[in-house]
Amino acid sequence: MLSCSKVVLPYCIERYEKGGKSKIERICEMVSMLPISKGAVYGLYDSWYINKKVIETHFERGYHLIGALKTNRIIYPQGIRIQIKDFAQYIEKNEVCLVTVNGSIYWVYRYEGALNDIDNAIVVLCWSEESF
Repeated sequence: MLSCSKVVLPYCIERYEKGGKSKIERICEMVSMLPISKGAVYGLYDSWYINKKVIETHFERGYHLIGALKTNRIIYPQGIRIQIKDFAQYIEKNEVCLVTVNGSIYWVYRYEGALNDIDNAIVVLCWSEESF
């Protein structure tokens, strides 16, 4: 889907064929066909599409990528290898900020650093207001 202001249009529709290209190959091919933009461009994905190849394809086009991460994803805070779900227990209240989105309040923690196969990424961890 491509969107501009309040207009959203399908850009590429392909029928999935079992035994054909993988979903990762297909999305990378579609992103490679998108026009280069003069402004900021963002790709929005669920956790099934967040991997090194998809991220690099976006960066090659000058695009940003926003997506969900599974909690078993590995991060490296201060060089220590740990899953996100395990790292979360070490986050203290003084390290998070309150953010309001559409009337709902969340605690937010910003991690910037390595993921497996990715040298530098920004990961935003969020919890409901009642969590802390």
